Amino acid sequence: MSDPQPTTAADPHVVPHVVPSAERGIFDGDEWSVQLPDPERTRRVGQAFAAAFLDGRRSPLTVALCGEIGAGKTAFSQGVGEGLGCFEALTSPTFALIHEIDGDPPVLHADLYRLEPGELLHIGFEEQLEGWPGLALVEWADRAPDVLPLDHLELRLDLTPDGGRRLRARGRGPRSDAALFAWAARWMEAVDRSMGGAR
Repeated sequence: MSDPQPTTAADPHVVPHVVPSAERGIFDGDEWSVQLPDPERTRRVGQAFAAAFLDGRRSPLTVALCGEIGAGKTAFSQGVGEGLGCFEALTSPTFALIHEIDGDPPVLHADLYRLEPGELLHIGFEEQLEGWPGLALVEWADRAPDVLPLDHLELRLDLTPDGGRRLRARGRGPRSDAALFAWAARWMEAVDRSMGGAR
């Protein structure tokens, strides 16, 4: 995936082509990275993801969230929940492991931080992900990468020296690639509008 180029409005993967910045996101090959200065911006990028997902075909999608404690995985998930209009707050489900939320689309929120060896196999989590009809958000997904669908959206959040976060996102197949492009477009447009540079 190369740096986005100007496209027609008919292209479902439209990404505005203006001077890139760390705040609006930069594509480096097939990876999109965004600087997030605070938890509120992390929630907002999650809300933008939800808006793009709702605007699209709503095809089932698994999002693998990775990163150290405090990097913003739950803040991102909460933003997604807010953007989807979930009545139940998406808090860290560490003690429940898996939390299912009815809605349109249905949301599965899993936290694998306290995962015990063989636990996911015992509860059939891999099959649950494969058959999930909506959006699945899996925190600490790097603890059990083998259970993820081949086509999933990989997100890594890292703390930065200035106290912010850096989000890196990469699609692992055609469905997740399409979701990434739509999300990047939605976020870039929102940042451009907020900076008075909408095009």
